[in-house]
Amino acid sequence: MLEVFNKIGDGVVSTVKEHSPEICLGLGIACTLAGTVVACKGTIKARKVVDEAREDIETIEKSEEEGSTYDDANAPVPYSHKDAVNDKAIILSKAGLGLVKAYGPAVILTATGIALLISGHKILRKRNIALVAAYQSISEAYKRYQSKAADKLGETVARNLKYNLEEKEVETETGKKNKDGTPKTKTEKLLVMGNPVDEMSPYCRIYDDGCTGWDNNAAYNLAYLKGRQSWWNDVLKARPNHTVFLNEVYKDLGIPETEAGQVVGWTLKPGVMKDGYIDFGIFNMAYTPNRDFVNGYQPVCLLDFNVDGVVIGCLEDK
Repeated sequence: MLEVFNKIGDGVVSTVKEHSPEICLGLGIACTLAGTVVACKGTIKARKVVDEAREDIETIEKSEEEGSTYDDANAPVPYSHKDAVNDKAIILSKAGLGLVKAYGPAVILTATGIALLISGHKILRKRNIALVAAYQSISEAYKRYQSKAADKLGETVARNLKYNLEEKEVETETGKKNKDGTPKTKTEKLLVMGNPVDEMSPYCRIYDDGCTGWDNNAAYNLAYLKGRQSWWNDVLKARPNHTVFLNEVYKDLGIPETEAGQVVGWTLKPGVMKDGYIDFGIFNMAYTPNRDFVNGYQPVCLLDFNVDGVVIGCLEDK
């Protein structure tokens, strides 16, 4: 039985640790709201305390002007300025204590709520830093692997392995027609991609109907994408921190944002910068769809962004 209780206790502790940011956030909001409600109720008590203190001070000032007051037997008693000062101090002290009692619980609840919110933020920040560090190490390891593969096998072979490109004979239209009116074709050897988009690159996305600026016209789409690419390069240079996140570009093009896009992107910071510019991969002719897009045959293309890697730590102004 004791072992069962220990397992239950360990499970509860583990769950609390895992969800501690959400718990702190929820309790922080609850305490802050409760503090607001208690403060509203305390205002009613505080108003009563202030009104009573005002009435007592008015009585003291009146007695000071007359120079006398009355005892319990309703007999006149001399009343000096010194007596008035002492009595006012006592009344103000009692009023202050009354205000503390009225607003004290609200202040405690609000302060506790703020402390919980700050604690939850700190826990999330620590976890995000750990995640970014882990992602950075994986990204650097992958870059080292790519570099070694290129050195050993050559740039062309390494690229073909990365994108699973194979040289195949492909029949393509020449743009001319035969005597019978059918499209004239020719057979040529081309690099054909053998894997789906999701396996090509974690940042590769399709630019098609539904994306911002898309039109059923390849030439228009090409001009639009080149314009947005140029604009984001200007942003990269103009920003004080010289950093652009991938999700910013995704959002601009109407592409759904991703978790990776929150931390990866481009920077001009030495040691992190890879190419020194933002490239959408429009003219990557290794992708068969892009050849047709650039040549005006189809309005859809693949965008494979040349991100530098994790840039969330490059936000300090230079």
